[in-house]
Amino acid sequence: MKKFRLKAYMFLFMSFFVLTAFSPFVTAESEEIASLTILAGGIKYRDIALNIQENLQLINITVILDYEASFADFITRLLDRDFDLAIVGISAGQSDDPDVSDIYTENGSLNIFGINTSIPYCNESENMLADGIDILNVTERQQHYFDWQNLCMDKIIPILPLFNHNYENGTLTPTYSFLAFNLQKEFLGGSSNFQYLTAPGKEEYTRGIAVRKAICYGIDREFINVDVYDYNLTISHSPINPYLDFWYYNEIIKYDYNLTLSETWLTAAGYEFIPITNTNYSIYGLLAIPVLLALFKFKRYLTKKWRL
Repeated sequence: MKKFRLKAYMFLFMSFFVLTAFSPFVTAESEEIASLTILAGGIKYRDIALNIQENLQLINITVILDYEASFADFITRLLDRDFDLAIVGISAGQSDDPDVSDIYTENGSLNIFGINTSIPYCNESENMLADGIDILNVTERQQHYFDWQNLCMDKIIPILPLFNHNYENGTLTPTYSFLAFNLQKEFLGGSSNFQYLTAPGKEEYTRGIAVRKAICYGIDREFINVDVYDYNLTISHSPINPYLDFWYYNEIIKYDYNLTLSETWLTAAGYEFIPITNTNYSIYGLLAIPVLLALFKFKRYLTKKWRL
């Protein structure tokens, strides 16, 4: 009977200390870094926006859905740049021309991003797009647009490419979607476009670029593809529509979901990154090991004394 009671007490004591020591608790939420609106029109794009809202919450960025049911009003707001972030769909049409000057230049009719040549690297980008039109050698022109795509997605980042729709036979349709950044907004751009980083190895980037990179790395496009489209779309990586296969550069910098890189770029931009929920352990964890050792020694002492 004594042996049974001793083992029972030992089990209770050990359970108490183990569970107490290693039971996690959640600290208070950290302060948000920024609050952004995301403009979306259409049910599917709304669902993408809601996923992005959840994703960016993990890096302390609050996203407020701004759903515009009217397509005409949605387009008007895009052209007026009445948004922080926006989910946009566009079609390549029937042309096989890679020229995207109407979208990614200061005076382009579809420049919804607020690109202008005073922003670092935007002037270089405009010159490359202008030069690309006049290159006659197809191979040279292809490489020229490959180089432009790299510049755009590494040093400007007006968009995070999202998805291409597929035909039933698996080939791509001309429909292409992306997350648009308003480069004139203060957190995403504004004066941050002109403040260069001091973090080692990142001196050629600005705070605005760093924030946009952090957001890109913080969005899980693989999960969105499954959640919204049942894995039926193809993830894109370039500002040129993948439907234009010859001109699309797939070896470009890719913003695959990576919270570590997201944190790195936010930190480089000068923002303190603390996860929304911090899993910590009770202070009893510091005592757990020595207490358990003491219990085992006590058990051995009792065993010898009572000859259990």
